Amino acid sequence: MLGMLLIGFIIGLWHALDLDHIGAMITFVASRDSSPRQAITYGVLWATGHALMLLSMTLLMMYFHMEVSEEMASIMEFMVGILLVVLALDMFRRIGSIKMHSHDHLHNNVLAHDHLHVHSRSEIHKHESHAHAHTIRDNYHLRALLVGLMHGLAGSAALVLLVVNTVASVEMGIIYVLCFSFGAMAGMAVLSMFISLQMRRSALFSLELASRVRGCAAIVVLSIGLFLISKIGIELVT
Repeated sequence: MLGMLLIGFIIGLWHALDLDHIGAMITFVASRDSSPRQAITYGVLWATGHALMLLSMTLLMMYFHMEVSEEMASIMEFMVGILLVVLALDMFRRIGSIKMHSHDHLHNNVLAHDHLHVHSRSEIHKHESHAHAHTIRDNYHLRALLVGLMHGLAGSAALVLLVVNTVASVEMGIIYVLCFSFGAMAGMAVLSMFISLQMRRSALFSLELASRVRGCAAIVVLSIGLFLISKIGIELVT
């Protein structure tokens, strides 16, 4: 039993690195100057939504013997592709509104170095010595949760069928899904923090590089979405 739960955790950890998951997380982190802590929050919220959907599907299948057809799973994957395209287009819009600039960073009233900074033009920005205050006007936290829910529904069929076929009780099924979800949460937290660090590292070199990296990231997300749409669309038609 312990081995099965460990496998569930490892599979969840690997599941976080699916191409569509990476694309979604890029849109949350790279659209503005997310700190590693903020990025981890997005990853955890995404994983929470993902876990809630998986738990719901597990209970429905184990209590009411409901099944998710292969066609329904494909339709949800197709919807995820559309969602990624929408997120990528919104990311292009936000990149266009990003303001990049630098501050003279002081230590004990002595100029030490330049501090490159990235934020939305709509944010209230205040710079006093080391202090940076921002009023963020977006719904990224709710968006991360909702995208996680959709990803959980799209990818739930194979996982839930596996649970139903390998466990003897509802309780074990729930524990397995929780282990899987904790693995996915850990994976998404690390992934989102890594993306945030790379975005911030690009800003340390130059403002132009930071803008180009964000633009390339948006193109990557758009490509992933279009790939899913075309791939799943062909499967649904044939």
